[in-house]
Amino acid sequence: MFKKIIAIGMTLVFVFSFAACGRSLPYDDYDLEDYITVGEYEGLEVEKYTIEVTDEEVEEEINNRLQAAATTEEVSEGVVEDGDTIIIDFVGKVDGKEFEGGSAQNYSLTIGAGQFVDGFESGLIGAEIGGDPVVVNVTFPEDYALNPELAGKPAEFTVTVHSKQVTTVPELDMDFIKAQGSEAASIDEYKEAVRAEITVQKEKEAIDEQKAYLWNKLVESTEQKTGEDGEPLYPEEELDRVTNEFKEEYQTYADQYGMEYGEFIEQQTGMSEEEFDAQIKEYAKSVVLQEMILYYMVDKEDIKISKDEYDNYIKEQLDDMGMDEDSFEQAYGQSFEDYMTEDVIRRTIYLDKVTSLMLENAVQVDELSEPAAEGEDAATDAAEETEVEDGE
Repeated sequence: MFKKIIAIGMTLVFVFSFAACGRSLPYDDYDLEDYITVGEYEGLEVEKYTIEVTDEEVEEEINNRLQAAATTEEVSEGVVEDGDTIIIDFVGKVDGKEFEGGSAQNYSLTIGAGQFVDGFESGLIGAEIGGDPVVVNVTFPEDYALNPELAGKPAEFTVTVHSKQVTTVPELDMDFIKAQGSEAASIDEYKEAVRAEITVQKEKEAIDEQKAYLWNKLVESTEQKTGEDGEPLYPEEELDRVTNEFKEEYQTYADQYGMEYGEFIEQQTGMSEEEFDAQIKEYAKSVVLQEMILYYMVDKEDIKISKDEYDNYIKEQLDDMGMDEDSFEQAYGQSFEDYMTEDVIRRTIYLDKVTSLMLENAVQVDELSEPAAEGEDAATDAAEETEVEDGE
């Protein structure tokens, strides 16, 4: 899990959600033009999107909702079928004697899951729930590693099946539709309402992709000022801040596992502490560059966040999680605002406002322009500079 987190963090080019920091970023104390020359952000090309929702997607979404509304109950009658989850007692014997680990009570077993030695689960199919004990004969495999003393030996299990779980999936009918809070007057109308919901979600995702593309183009086209050594300039305090935050996060992971930082990093990443710290520094440069671009744009365009916008963002995030303020606080032990921090919430809103502005001023095209080919003459190059390009 940690390797995946690290891989994502280290290869991130477009940082749409900045790392949490829990403190205000003092970029107002910097003249950002000492560090960057922000690229053109008006009139950029962005590819048009089309939204299509198939009948199969509608059926899949409705089926997911039906499955989510399914109920499960324990029953003590019927017979065991493949795929059932059953509650059993069992006693295993080899050469007429019970063996260690061969007995259990009230054990939950899913038939067909392969939890037991071959023949055990299939031997219970057809057994009566709540009936007399069933005897199942199996033979341990020759390479049985869990207990080599049992390898290759026949065993007899006496099994009592107490109950099984029965899951009932509701039908797609008007009772289900009303229970979903839908105002649809028929099943067909409900399907069309679901189609409309999927369409809205797909459109949101498509717009987010456009915003991500435009932000990436802006980052790529922004020029960084360089120092006397020819290296890009960064506010060192901000580089240290992001670097330390990232290291502190992984120090927390190490502490949770009772490990030294360097030992934890090597185990999880295969890198030495020095190699990992070098990658963190590069990651911090990417974050700080994008923060500088963001706050330059916020200042240049005089972008503000109203209280309603701030409150609505929190509500939307909670709605997406299927929670409200009270349920979130019960689950996480603090409010959403405290959990995310006001600074992170504001930066997320600022970023959405900046990318929305870029999208409003973008040129929607069917196909993005190709990058300029090598060897084109100066006249062609000059002409292309006046056009919106896909960008190198």
